[in-house]
Amino acid sequence: MTKQAFIAMCFLLTGPLVGQIKDTLQLNEAQVTEFLVKADNTFKEERISADSLAQIGRLTLGEALRDNTGIFVKSYGGNGVATLSFRGTGASHTKVYWNNLDIGSPMLGLADLSTIPVNAFDELNIQYGFASLSDGSGALGGSLRLDNTANFQAGNNIQLQQMAGSFDRYQTNLTLNLGTNKFRSETQLYFYTADNDFTYQDITQADRPERVMQNSAYQQQGAIQNFYYRLSSKKILSLKAWYNHVDRELPPTIIGNMDTKDRLEDYSFSAVAEYNQEATKWNLKVNSGLVKADNIFINGGSLEKDNNRFVSWQNNLRYKYRFSNKVETESGISYRYDVANSEKYEGQETRNHSSIFSSWKYHFSKNGSLNLMLREELINDTFSPLIGSIGAHQKIGTKSKVRVNIARNYRYPTLNDFYWDPGGNPDLKPEQSWNLEAGYDYMIFNSDESRNHQKVAATGFYNLVDDWIQWVPEANYTTPVNLKKVENAGVEIETSGSLKFGNWRLSNRMSYSYTHSTTVEVYSNDDANGQLPYVPFHKVSGGLSLQLKKWELRYSQNYTSRYYTTAGNDIYMPSYTVANLSLLHKNLIKSKKHQLSGAFTVFNIFNYPYQVLPYRPEPGINFSVRLNYQLGL
Repeated sequence: MTKQAFIAMCFLLTGPLVGQIKDTLQLNEAQVTEFLVKADNTFKEERISADSLAQIGRLTLGEALRDNTGIFVKSYGGNGVATLSFRGTGASHTKVYWNNLDIGSPMLGLADLSTIPVNAFDELNIQYGFASLSDGSGALGGSLRLDNTANFQAGNNIQLQQMAGSFDRYQTNLTLNLGTNKFRSETQLYFYTADNDFTYQDITQADRPERVMQNSAYQQQGAIQNFYYRLSSKKILSLKAWYNHVDRELPPTIIGNMDTKDRLEDYSFSAVAEYNQEATKWNLKVNSGLVKADNIFINGGSLEKDNNRFVSWQNNLRYKYRFSNKVETESGISYRYDVANSEKYEGQETRNHSSIFSSWKYHFSKNGSLNLMLREELINDTFSPLIGSIGAHQKIGTKSKVRVNIARNYRYPTLNDFYWDPGGNPDLKPEQSWNLEAGYDYMIFNSDESRNHQKVAATGFYNLVDDWIQWVPEANYTTPVNLKKVENAGVEIETSGSLKFGNWRLSNRMSYSYTHSTTVEVYSNDDANGQLPYVPFHKVSGGLSLQLKKWELRYSQNYTSRYYTTAGNDIYMPSYTVANLSLLHKNLIKSKKHQLSGAFTVFNIFNYPYQVLPYRPEPGINFSVRLNYQLGL
């Protein structure tokens, strides 16, 4: 019965791939991911290792999330800005944390995922809804956690990764790992360049001629240094630093001026010191860090520069205590100080942000718990409303689990919302949201001995966001207003599994999301009550992996339904489906000191012409070859 259920799941994954029609619902890439919630958590979390993202040649976090998850990634063409839309919310409703530091801009309220290389972290945790509320407010849709972790058992080695791909894409990554069982040092240097001169169909012309993307070159370089010192078996001190520089040309839209030579440069530096101590009944974690970033727009015509700069000093203390097997608590305080400068501000702007939270967990049964969390924040001299969450989970037998949560969250306006000149609105109110989530997880089968398993999870969600902030036309400029009340509702279904047949192992993953996001009340302007712009109703992603000894063949595909680009729902982007195919070998060469692995990937194998944003084409079929060499020391 185990094999029959697994084979049926694989047929469900591959069924839509036969006789493919361009407007038919398809599947997306998903590889080594775990989407089910942790055993003692009530919220949904997805975990992906950075190695699985880098193996097939994806270089930035935006590209990787688009290929490996069911989240909608809004990208401005081949090398433009990339942001996320969780559960119908906007880009500013997503938080991005690097080793417990919020690396999003306090000016824009978001992080550009196209500037984050996948080698900047060891593990990616995707937290849906209010799962990151203990880290801070503002993530009305969800959050990303990018973490580096110590491995004191790892050996000393040098690693060299080299990738070459279509459109003159090249990437080099050099890593040096040194240390003992008490001290570890990890050093990375990376360089990435691409011309991005791909051909595309000009859909604005009747005969759809092929043209070449102009002014689309991209260059990135950076360095990462992590130190870990084990004071004792229960005490670890770490210091992590990351420098990143991106210089990219900004291609015009296909209906714009092809002679435009605009550029965008991003410089960022992040560093954090952290102390972690564990005891039998308690855990203490303290960290202090700095995030500094410059965003420089260079006008291709006048060569004038517009520099937007911020510095953020962030401090956190968390203490967890277990009273008994039934009751445990965690509390924390944080302080953040932001300084921002822009030619569009009248002067330097600052913000003080303090917060305190406390959570309690009560295990009312052997396999069930009740969680309560409360949070209060002070921004400058304004207190936030009391926010928090309450949730419960209960295992049913050995295979099933139910979970339910309700939460209140809010998002304070960004510095640009308040101070941008012209257009800033100092009278803005914070956005406030109520969130409801319920889920059911089921393990169809599981074998510890063979690692065969198949699991499925279903999650329903409902979010009500009041005083939604939106920039609207006002005279000769735009200004942010508390425009409307927005209702988001939907369902997410995921399944993943693996089954061994002799020397073969077949793995699968599929996710489906339905999102209905609409305006239920309008406070100003004449905004319509339709589906919110850039929120697809349907998104399906899936993947199959076939392994034989050291060889692995991966197929992935994603489908995004059509979505509107205007509030009136009178203009829309058509649906699209994109598929990728990869062949990997783990040990092309393997000896005591030397190891070489490789991967060959075909992206968009059906050469499907598509755009995520209007008049900004994405690449057609393209290729990459990646080699990873490791020398033991």
